Formats: sequence, structure tokens, C-alpha cells
Amino acid sequence: MPLGLLAGCTGGAPQVCSLVMLESSLAVDLSGLDVDLRSVDAVLCVEGDCGAPAPWAEGGPAGGIVSRIGPDVPRRDEVEVRVVLTDPGTGTEVYRGSGTVPVEVVEPNGPGCGETRVLPTVVAAPGGTLRA
Repeated sequence: MPLGLLAGCTGGAPQVCSLVMLESSLAVDLSGLDVDLRSVDAVLCVEGDCGAPAPWAEGGPAGGIVSRIGPDVPRRDEVEVRVVLTDPGTGTEVYRGSGTVPVEVVEPNGPGCGETRVLPTVVAAPGGTLRA
């Protein structure tokens, strides 16, 4: 009888967590801007966490989307994102945008196996507005 009680108290087989890796990223669609994407660098920020300028190969970012892997995404429902485009030759700023976007919490390894915060793709609009 004590064995039966012990088995009943453990809640069954232990939970197995897979090893799926998911790293947060920030992707910004720049295709709607009147900017030659072949000739600019981009700095992408989530709150105060800004990455190094992201240059891309000749021809600009694929599909007009530039992204940054691994920004620090705060534990909130919404965060501010910013993008600054500069001419790498002169350092001249050609676009600056910001906006607030929702944060989604996902559990890539299943319930109870760790959370990752992800951001939607952000669209840059003329006039400096970023939106999800």
C-alpha cells in the first residue's frame, strides 16, 4: 500500500522537455521606404538594447527585411523598437523610426520547459513610424 500511495503522489511519469532552441529576434520590413537599401547600414533597438550596425551584401537586405538576432526583450506586454538607417560612407542619418509593438511569450520546448519572448515583424513607414 505505501508503494501505491507513493506512485499516486508523483503525478506520473516525469515531464520530458525537447531541445528546440529559439532565440528572439527583431525583423524590420524597410521595403516601403524611399531609401536605397543597398547603400545604408541599420541599427535595430529593443528598448535600450541596440545592436551594431548591420551591413548587408550588395543588393540590400533580402525582401527589404533586415533583422537582428538575440536582442534583450524585456518581460512586458509591449516594448519600444527603433531603427536608424545611416549612409556608411558619410555617417549621415537617412531614416529614424520608432514604435511600440506587442511581445508574445512562447514555450518552444513545451509547457513548463522555459519561455522565450518573441516580437512580430515590424514595418517601417515613411515619417518615422514603426508598427507591427
